[in-house]
Parts: sequence; structure tokens; C-alpha cells
Amino acid sequence: MDICVKDKKFYIGGKRCKIISGTMHYFRVPRVHWRDRLLKLAEMGCNCVETYCAWNLHEPEEGRLDFSGMLDLDEYLSEALGAGLYAVVRPGPYMCSEWDMGGLPWWLLKYDGIQLRSSDPLYLKKAEKYLSAVCEIVQKHLLSRGGNVIMLQIENEYGGYGNDRDYLVWLKDFYVAHGIDCLFVTSDSEYDLLTYNGKAPGAYGMLNCASGVEEKWALGAEIRGDVPPAVMEFWSGGSPFFGTEFSDDTEKSARELREALRFAEFLNIFKFHGGTSFGFLGGADRDYRKRHMHYYRPCYDRMSPLDQFGRRTKKYYLFREIIEKERSMALPNTASDVHIAPLGEISGAGCIPLSRCPEVLSHRRSVGLLPMEKYDQGYGYILYETQAFVGKDGVKLILPEVHDVAHIWLDGKYFATVRRDCERELTIDGGARIVRLNILVENLGRIKFGPGIHDPKGLVGDMYFYDLGYGIYSKLFGYDVYGLDMSRLPKIPGGGEKAQPKEHEPTFYAYRFFAGCPADAVLIMEGFTRGVVLVNGKNIGRYESGKYPEDSRLYLPEDIVQKGENTVLVFDVFPVRKKKRVIFADGV
Repeated sequence: MDICVKDKKFYIGGKRCKIISGTMHYFRVPRVHWRDRLLKLAEMGCNCVETYCAWNLHEPEEGRLDFSGMLDLDEYLSEALGAGLYAVVRPGPYMCSEWDMGGLPWWLLKYDGIQLRSSDPLYLKKAEKYLSAVCEIVQKHLLSRGGNVIMLQIENEYGGYGNDRDYLVWLKDFYVAHGIDCLFVTSDSEYDLLTYNGKAPGAYGMLNCASGVEEKWALGAEIRGDVPPAVMEFWSGGSPFFGTEFSDDTEKSARELREALRFAEFLNIFKFHGGTSFGFLGGADRDYRKRHMHYYRPCYDRMSPLDQFGRRTKKYYLFREIIEKERSMALPNTASDVHIAPLGEISGAGCIPLSRCPEVLSHRRSVGLLPMEKYDQGYGYILYETQAFVGKDGVKLILPEVHDVAHIWLDGKYFATVRRDCERELTIDGGARIVRLNILVENLGRIKFGPGIHDPKGLVGDMYFYDLGYGIYSKLFGYDVYGLDMSRLPKIPGGGEKAQPKEHEPTFYAYRFFAGCPADAVLIMEGFTRGVVLVNGKNIGRYESGKYPEDSRLYLPEDIVQKGENTVLVFDVFPVRKKKRVIFADGV
């Protein structure tokens, strides 16, 4: 069987096929739930599933590939076939997707001068191992070999990044040389510059948009050429930042879907089920005009047909009704939804300040100041310590770029917090003496789109004292640098609420609960400021205290929960004097 294009229509096995797809990224959905979520996609009326592949997950360290467990692309495509779904695979190497560095691995930033997403031989060489592994898996699932993969995207929204046509050609040739014989596609928004720069020879250019599909398709139709009307990303819902909320767009999305299905021959609902960006993998976005950063919550679902916990929403049933009419067929409805409920009582088990558990830190001595990646660290937090002389008239501490939030202690006392794109000059009072600086920097996620994806973390640049008396700059040298990526965790002595750290002192808090049976749950963080949560040693994501409850709620999937005792470890970066609790939500 094969897929081909005739008269601006798609044909599979010689029969015309209108393809209605939904996005669901396997690496954002616990493997135990794949079958349930794919069944719900099919029962909404879709005949295809689309997924990115995350290079930075599959090659977390250079040269070490991982396609196991939740990353088992081979098994995911088999599950999709079992659900009666075709598949579209988008291996990147860049994927955007509100994901750290758009899916590119952090370790690329260790190479000075590397040109990301280009025909730079160094970049291409680094991508080959991962791409070869993806091709080996996809080959087995190609439609021509009895599988379900009908399309492969050669790069993602490249028109919004650059104009290196040689790079797109190299990728296309690479896939062909590695046995991929399905349709090749690209996708970009409707603007002519993006459409032109993202176009690749031998690939079908598709559209990304949220509304007005027919009008927006017409804007780039001449550039795309003889291509069936196709929407790779029909945006439904959104991807929330910390500190924001979304309004209900259900009725509007339903109207737009109805119109889009009348016109498009291929339509991919982005996202059908967003799932969760676990760990430190949520990316960042930058408003370049306002010089302001936004950071994504772990929850990648806002107003998707299937919510973060796999439950069917009002939008699901509206979309289902529309698709049912479009396909002129009665759809089954056999799936069931979970109820999120408490797993038990969560009790405190002690706490320990970061300063008292050096075993969790990696240590390097550094002459100059370097970003996180140069110390062979990809995620988490990094602590810089140094000392310097302050003259009788005082100094201004001139910080380099802060990526992303720096908490500063002067001689052991909290001094200031500096955020990215904010003022980086701080006055230290006079009095001839040597002062000690401790600067803890939070990596809140690398920029996911545009030129800013080359986004090293930590302190980026040099640090100075500006003497307020003589008016001269003095560059600071000599640093002890400590990495905290949560790969090593502390042993916390008992003591519960009795052992309290100082205010603003980074601290680990331990909790435990007993589960009779593993199940999905939601944790609510009360009294904490900002940090990360690990359950049974697995990083389930960041939290922040803030205006909206969603900022401090985290999804705990059942395959992390153990029958019997479970441990919850909370790292709070900036504790304040509040009663702290971790509790289970009931019916979120």
C-alpha cells in the first residue's frame, strides 16, 4: 500500500482519503495511558495521529541514545496501528512545541560557534546519530511495509528561523538515503516570508494556523504550488505560561473546525491531547519587543479536547459531533475517564537546607565565569561563589546576563534577586573589606522559538565591580561553581516541621504517603515559593506560588506511584515563613 497525491487530493491504497489527525506526543503521556488516549482519538473520529520526536530526550547525553519506556517510539507507532490510526512523524531535529530549546539537546551549546538548524557541518554531524535511530524505527512502520506512517516532516516551521535551503535539502536526502519512502512535508504559518523560507524541494508545504484556514491557505498557495490544502497544526487551545490563564475558546474552535474540514484535505488538530512536560523540559518564550520572558507550566493542555489527565472535555464531544457528520459515520464510544482523587494523607518527614547537603552538588573550580553548559550541566540550578575586595567608597556589582533568575547572598545574608532582562547593577556599601558572594541561578527553560534558541543558562558573560570612588571597573575572577541538576538527592533526617531553615535559604523538604493502589493524582503545593518536585526520585516538574492555582499544581501519573510507601521531595528555591503542605487534589 502507498500514499500519493492526485488532483490536490490524498490517496491511500488507490482510494481517496481525507485525513483528520490529532496531535499526541508520546513523550508527554505516560506509557501506561497510550492505548487509552489513542482509543479516544479514534473515537473522536480521527483516522491519524501526529507526534513530534524530542531529540533532547532521545539523546540526553551526546552519543547515548534512549528509546525505552515512555520514549519507545517503536511501540507507540504499533499502538497507533492497533487503534486503527495512520501516523505522521515529525522528528525535528527541531520541533518547537513549547519545549526546552525546541527539542535540540543542551549539549550542542558546549560547541563554540555551532550554527543551529543549518547546514553547518558540525551541527549536521551531531544530528546524524539521532536521526539515523529515528529512521531505523520509522522504516519498520512505513505504509509501504504494512505499517501506518504516511508522512514525515523534514523540519519544523523553518521559515520562522532561517533561509538555509541547503539544510532542508540535506535533511530530505538523509531521510531518503535511510529508507524513508512516505510523503515528505514541511509546515509554516501563512506569511509569505515564512512560507517561502520553509519550502523544501520534494516536500509538501503545509499550513499552521488557528482560524480562517481557507483564506490563510490562499495567501501562500502560489509559493506552495500544486499541493492539497493541508493544515499540519490547527491550533486548538493553548500552552499556558506560569502566571497566566486562558479563556474558554470551545465554541469558537468548533466553528473554525467545521469550516476547516470543509476545505482541507489534511487537518491535524494541534493539540488533541497535550499531556505534560515533565521534569525540566518545559521551554520558554521571549517577547523581543518588550524584552520580557515567559516560562511554560508543566501542563501542556489548555482547552484541548482531551485534558491533561486524559478526560474527554466539552470540546471533545463537540469536535466528535462535527467529525462524525463530516465522515458520515457513526462513531463508537467505549472509552472511560478517570476521576482524580487523593491517594492518602501526605505527612512531613523533615527538611534540610542546600548548604547542609553538599553531596547533591557537583563542584568545579573556574578562573572565569562560564554558563551552565560549559560545566557539563544541562538543567536545574547552578551556584557561583566568589570573593572580592570592596573599597571604602563602595562598589556597584555589575552582573552579566542572568539566565534566568539569580538569587544573591552577600556574606551569607540574602541581598537581592535579579531576573532576566532587568537591571543588573547592584550597590554594595563602602567599607574596605573582602566580601563573599553566593549567586544561585535558576534555569527556567530555554527559548523554544526563533533566534533565541541558542540560549545558554546560568550567568552568561563576565562580572565586575565598579568602584564608586575611583570610577574603574574590576573584572572578578576565581569561582567555585556548584551544579544542582537533581540527579543526586539528599538524605533527609527526621524532624518534620521542627527543623526549619532560614528565610530565603534554598531547602529540600521531604514528605511521604502510603498508596493502597497506584493511580493518577494531582499534587498541590501550599506555602512554597518556587522550585521542583520529585516523587520516588522522578522529577514531575516545576511549580511557582502565584496568582493562579494552576501554577502550583502538578500531575502525578500512576506509573510513578508505588503500592505502599511513596516519597515526595520538594526543592524550594526561596522559602518564606509560611506553613508548608503538600496535599492531593480531589476532582481537579
